[in-house]
Amino acid sequence: MVKPERFAHILRVVELSEKIARANGLDMGAAGLAALLHDAARDLPAEELYRLAPPENQAEQNHPLSVHGRAARKLASDWGVGDPEVLEAIEGHVYGVAPQHLIGMVVYVADIAEPGREVNQDIRELALSGKLLEARR
Repeated sequence: MVKPERFAHILRVVELSEKIARANGLDMGAAGLAALLHDAARDLPAEELYRLAPPENQAEQNHPLSVHGRAARKLASDWGVGDPEVLEAIEGHVYGVAPQHLIGMVVYVADIAEPGREVNQDIRELALSGKLLEARR
């Protein structure tokens, strides 16, 4: 369902998510699963994205990729993922999650700071040093 470049990104996000979770005393399995599925819908055509996650406002109608987190959540749910924390992390990786949603924060930070992006090294280092909440700033 994803292009090879996207799959490589996903694998980097999984690896970083698991490391961040470990460094912060969080569930590595939940973080890894959410990271694995976070971009499952990212390369789908707009029609399929909208079938899985109908637009809720004009911005989403104008920008199909803005719903890929909700679409990936729907796929994950359809595939049998029932953990609400994992599902929220999958959906929340696009716009972020509340600070108390730690697995969601792990995936969000790993997504924006994975080494292949070559940006946000400072955020990555904070999260890997056990300072996940500080990494959101």
